[in-house]
Amino acid sequence: MSHKKKQHQNQIKQEAAHTAKRSKAASAAAASPKAKDSHYDFSVPRSCVMSSGTSSKFSSHSIRYFVYSSGSTVMICSDFVVQGDTYMGCSAYCRTLGAVGEFRGMSREDVEREAYDAWMDGAR
Repeated sequence: MSHKKKQHQNQIKQEAAHTAKRSKAASAAAASPKAKDSHYDFSVPRSCVMSSGTSSKFSSHSIRYFVYSSGSTVMICSDFVVQGDTYMGCSAYCRTLGAVGEFRGMSREDVEREAYDAWMDGAR
């Protein structure tokens, strides 16, 4: 595995852990307990979700995604469930989009491409 890819994966894990820690108190009341065999390893309160959607532009099937803020960083996740006011996501299917300003400057097509790429990262 390349050094750059390892760095990216470590960054995703750190950001997911940070988000999970930060949102634990907010999501404790809204989320039901996780099943032991669940692969969803972090949660994001709805208040941190900036955008969500579905796209089949780059894939033969629809890919659902949500975009959320983790501190000053914006992330995208393409494998998740919604439980009440909490999004439960799998960090293997997440990518960093950049700062809030960078995300706001992205076209919808760019966001959908990142959702597809995040899905493919997790599928490996």
